[in-house]
Amino acid sequence: MKRIIDEIKGTLEVEKQTFSDGGETDDVVRGWIEGLEYVLSLLDDDTVEQIDYNSDEYCDKLHDSELEKLSERLNYIETEQKLAWGLHRISGGFVKAEFDDVDGDKIHITITDGVQSDCDNSVNTTHCSLWRDTLEYTD
Repeated sequence: MKRIIDEIKGTLEVEKQTFSDGGETDDVVRGWIEGLEYVLSLLDDDTVEQIDYNSDEYCDKLHDSELEKLSERLNYIETEQKLAWGLHRISGGFVKAEFDDVDGDKIHITITDGVQSDCDNSVNTTHCSLWRDTLEYTD
């Protein structure tokens, strides 16, 4: 994230220099400056989690920001699967997506779905993985 912030700051300085070198009347340059300043105001250096992507610690655990995004993605997967299988229309229908493990650039999850009733339980379990950076399915 620090690299991205530094890149934005560098681009902002170039745009400000273009503006001061005679581009004061250029609305595109002015728009870029305003947009970049707005983005920087959203990204506060003090709140950006510093992650060393080459460390063993990065590969072995998810950081807070990743956990938050994964939680949202797992909720989405549950809703998506419930609708896809029609389990939202069946009394006792359920889907549960759970985080299992992280392995470098993959996050391993388990999706359990089925129908529970007082006389019979039908349960399916699927193990799959998501790409760590996009949270899209790897398979």
